[in-house]
Amino acid sequence: MLRIKDNIDLEILRNFGFKYDDNKGQWKFCERNIDGSTYVYINVWNNKIVYRQDKESDTECLTKIYELTMAGLIEKLTTEK
Repeated sequence: MLRIKDNIDLEILRNFGFKYDDNKGQWKFCERNIDGSTYVYINVWNNKIVYRQDKESDTECLTKIYELTMAGLIEKLTTEK
């Protein structure tokens, strides 16, 4: 699972095209919302990234995740057993 690093101010997500939804406490980037759902949500309470892609041709959200990774904002969560 991916998440935004703890030391990052989430306001920076605006620079990547994300919008804040105060009702849900999430930063959102939606590529498609009419005939399917392709989106990236980032929860403010745990910084986890939620990604969903309905159509293979949708690539904008993957590009956003790539941009966040290249900017050094994302870390991979490891699970302890």
